[in-house]
This record gives sequence, structure tokens and C-alpha cells, in this order.
Amino acid sequence: EADASVREYQAALQLVSARRFEEADGAVAQFLRVHPDHPYADNAMYWRAETLYARRDFAAAERELSEMIRRFPQGNKVPDALLRLGFCRQRQGDPIGARQYFRRVVAGYPGSVAARLASREDT
Repeated sequence: EADASVREYQAALQLVSARRFEEADGAVAQFLRVHPDHPYADNAMYWRAETLYARRDFAAAERELSEMIRRFPQGNKVPDALLRLGFCRQRQGDPIGARQYFRRVVAGYPGSVAARLASREDT
């Protein structure tokens, strides 16, 4: 079953890579319903948020990212999620909230690519 769940996750990511965001959202959401505690669940939540962001549903993307960070505060996608939360806030017309997320990335994950990108935004 582990191999099947990994294949399911990889198939969903292929949809993201192909920019088939609506289908990808459904596939990732299904993966999370069936495997909520899978080792890839945090990454799946991140990629689900990316599909929402790509479809300009910034509020839903923000909710998914916030929940991902709440559930998996040590996850490998946390710096990227904080960066994307900043972009969600920007897109929703909240530059102050965006700046707070960008600063949080820089302070908490100084060597990350996300921090480098966040430092460009925090002007």
C-alpha cells in the first residue's frame, strides 16, 4: 500500500507540473482524504495550496498553508509556505501582513531559497 500511496502522490504532482491545476487540486485533495497522516501529507497540503494560488483563490490557499504549518511546524515546506503566505497577503491587498510573513521567513530560515526571495519582497 505504501507504494500505491506514493504513486498516487506522484501522479498528483505530475498534474501540478503539467499546470492542470483544477485536476491537480482534486488529486491532491483525494490523497489527503485517504492518507491524512502520510509522510508526504505536509507536502501534499503545500501543493494543494499552490493549485489554489494558481487559480487565484488566495484566501483558500492561505487557509491551506496556515493549516499545513499548524499541523506540520517542522515540515520541509514551511519556509516555502511562509513565503507563499506573504504572496497571498499581497494579492489580497495586505502589504503589512505580507511583510510580516516575509520577515518571518528571513528570520526563521535565513539560509533558504525562500528567505532569499522573501528578502527581495520586504522593501
